[in-house]
Amino acid sequence: MPRHILITGAGGRIGTALQALYPNATCIECADIDLREQVPDFRGFDAVIHLASNLDDGLEANADNIRITFNVLRGATRANITRLIWASSMTAEERQIAFPVTWYGRTKRAQEMLLDAWCAEKSERRAVALRFGHFCPGSQPPPEHELLRLRPSGLAFWVGRALSHVQPGLTIWNALGGVDESGISATGNR
Repeated sequence: MPRHILITGAGGRIGTALQALYPNATCIECADIDLREQVPDFRGFDAVIHLASNLDDGLEANADNIRITFNVLRGATRANITRLIWASSMTAEERQIAFPVTWYGRTKRAQEMLLDAWCAEKSERRAVALRFGHFCPGSQPPPEHELLRLRPSGLAFWVGRALSHVQPGLTIWNALGGVDESGISATGNR
């Protein structure tokens, strides 16, 4: 398990929840650094959990997400980071789950392909793309999203599993569900 973790996008819903789970992690928010324009300095970290993203569904917003992707990968390369946890989305597989085709979903899929290419450059690199389901603690998702809900206990399960994952290359998991009182995970693994 990595000891020095950096979380990008720490001000969002998932980032805020992860700060509680990993209080010793270093967190950066959009106000700290503009990842669209700057390559982050990841020196001194064992792992990066990348959550920063523009959630709007337009061409320009998702062009920003691709720029952010390249800059995070550049920062990881410069710092010799070998472990990345990437926030993807269930919408990256629109046709399998009956979501409409969106810029956001297609951009998440493109980010997964870029992450795969980054891993292929060096055999010791490992990355996990977590295709997060609906995560909004305290809210009720629309009925059609209930099966895609990610509960806080599920977030803890999937991120912990990703941080301890040892297989080189890119691994993609559908991060859904939660852990019930008995400790049994109700998840959508891939």
